[in-house]
Parts: sequence; structure tokens; C-alpha cells
Amino acid sequence: MRDFGKATGGTSIESEFCNDGKYKVISIGSYSENSKYTDQGIRADKTKKTESKILNKNDLTMILNDKTSSGNIIGRVLLIDVDDTYVYNQRTERIEVYKNDFEPEFLYQLLNADNIREKIVRSAQGNTQIYVNWTSISEINYAIPKSKEEQKKIARYFTSLDHLITLHQRKQKLLKNHYFYKNFHEKHENNNNKGEDTMRSLKLYHGSNVAVREPKLFPTARALDFGAGFYLTTSYEQAKKWAELMVKRRRTGVPTVSVYEVNEEQWSELSVLKFNAPNVEWLKFVSANRRNQHMEENWDVVVGPVANDNTMPVINLYLKGSYDEEEALKRLLPQKLKDQYAFKTEKAISKLQLCEVIMV
Repeated sequence: MRDFGKATGGTSIESEFCNDGKYKVISIGSYSENSKYTDQGIRADKTKKTESKILNKNDLTMILNDKTSSGNIIGRVLLIDVDDTYVYNQRTERIEVYKNDFEPEFLYQLLNADNIREKIVRSAQGNTQIYVNWTSISEINYAIPKSKEEQKKIARYFTSLDHLITLHQRKQKLLKNHYFYKNFHEKHENNNNKGEDTMRSLKLYHGSNVAVREPKLFPTARALDFGAGFYLTTSYEQAKKWAELMVKRRRTGVPTVSVYEVNEEQWSELSVLKFNAPNVEWLKFVSANRRNQHMEENWDVVVGPVANDNTMPVINLYLKGSYDEEEALKRLLPQKLKDQYAFKTEKAISKLQLCEVIMV
């Protein structure tokens, strides 16, 4: 593999990250199982530390780490499609292809082929988080055509197959989403109308400007309806709207919906506070959280309606006595949104099983 091009290892550039940086950062989360770049919304500017890490068109980058023991990501390769747009972080190896002898797109297809990647995966070390050393895998030999013209033909053929597969996957996803939305949500709505929570599994959606593969609890300065927590909803359309708002607010990333599942057994292990309607109890709970006067609680999950965009003015007038409870509820009627699920503890977060990530 060392004959393919000049290889240079990445170094840590976390200190150079900034919200409005020019360059997209290629880090471990940028590699997907289909060997396509995933934009995490991480950016960096050109500095003394990053200028040597700026990638050129037709460079290859390979990830040398995998956060799981499965090896689905390790050794995957990205083909850089444009000059002066990306920088690479630690645990990524840059390959500046020797273009006189090799076609970059051919090498991209070759190194991402399952049977070829097996050679790299077999070289992996570690347990829960595996890794490979470039020094060792660079010694792996591959039989490839010497003719660049033949390499180009092979690359074009497999690229056309990739495009065809992507097209069919998109069609499949649209059908799947339509079927799921129609069947599961109708069933869940019927159960709610009957006052039941008899679900075998519950699908939940989280909208953001990045893919959230490992949800975590972070402190927040924002006053939210149900306090600090990881927020989801049973509505894909609602999560999509939240994702679009997040991108607009942060001015970075792409609208992304991360889909999770909680099965009936896991759900039964959680303490859940559920507001079936915007009642007085819901009003008091939201009012306390919106004013950062969090109510004494030991709930793993809080479920209920979403307050409208005028929450704080209404709550302030309610607390001052200008509005009684009936008037406050009338003015604070939830937006025309499905619901919100606030996962508030590590125990609750651990029950979420990632199903898929959808770029909106």
C-alpha cells in the first residue's frame, strides 16, 4: 500500500476548532459505513497547526481507529472531491496519490471493498475500541492493473453501481418512512387515545445539525420546557423541523434526524412522568423549568406537549398574577407539534438504541 502515494499521519487539531472556520474537519465521526463523508459540523481555520493538514482534491484519507469492536469503520477511505476545503485530524492517514501510476477513484473503490478491508481489520488491535498502525498495514500488498486506463474503467463501473445503489436506498427509505409513519404512529396514537402505553417498541427521533450516534447529557444554559435532558419526539416531521432550526441557529452542519428505539422491557425499567394534555400540572412544571427553578424530581423521562414560542412572556404574566391558570393555558397552548420526550438521566439515555441516521 505504501506504493500508492505519500502517506502522512494526522495530529490533534482540536485546539483550532471554531464555529465559523473555513475548513471542514475530517475526524473519526466523519467516516460512515458506506465510505461517504459525514459532516459533523466541526470547523477549523487555517493556522500554523492546520495549514499542513489542508487536503487537496483526489487525496485519500483513511481512518485508523474504530470506537466499537465491530470494525465497521476502521480502515475506511474517503476520496477528497475538492481543493482547499477539508483538514484532517488525528488517527487519520492522508495518502497523496501518485497520479502518474494510480487512479485515485480506483484506489478509493479498491480499499473500501469488503474483501480488501478484511486485510486491514485482521491487523487491528485493542478490545472495545480497536485501532491499526499505518506502519503495519502499509506493508499489505494488493494486485491491481498496471494500466491507468483499465483502473479508470473499473472505477467508473463501480462508481456507477454506487450511484444506482444509493438511488434504490433512497427509494427504500422513503417507502420505509411512509410505512412506518402511517402504521406505527397511528397505532401509537390509538393507544394514547385509549389511555394505554402498550407498545412493543417505541421509535423516537432527534433533530440536530449533526448525526448523534452516542447521545449524552450536557448542561445547557437554555431554559427548556422539561429542564436539561436529551430531547426526542415520536414525530419524524417534527424532528426534521427541529433539525432545520438547529442548522439555521448555529449556521453550520446539515439537518440530520437520528432515529432511536426503546423496547417495552427497557421502557418499563424507567420512571416516567407523562403529561397527556396541557393541564395545570403541566403549566406549573413548564413554568418552573423555564425560570430555572427546577422542581424536585427523580424522573428518568418526562413526556408531554411542547409549549408555544411565546412561553416566557406568558409565564411571566401568569406568575405576576396577570393571567389565571385558565388564561395562561389558553395562551400557552402547545404548538401544533406531536410531543417531546426529555431523557434526563444516564440510565434513560442507555436505553436508546440507534436505528439509523437520516440526512434531511
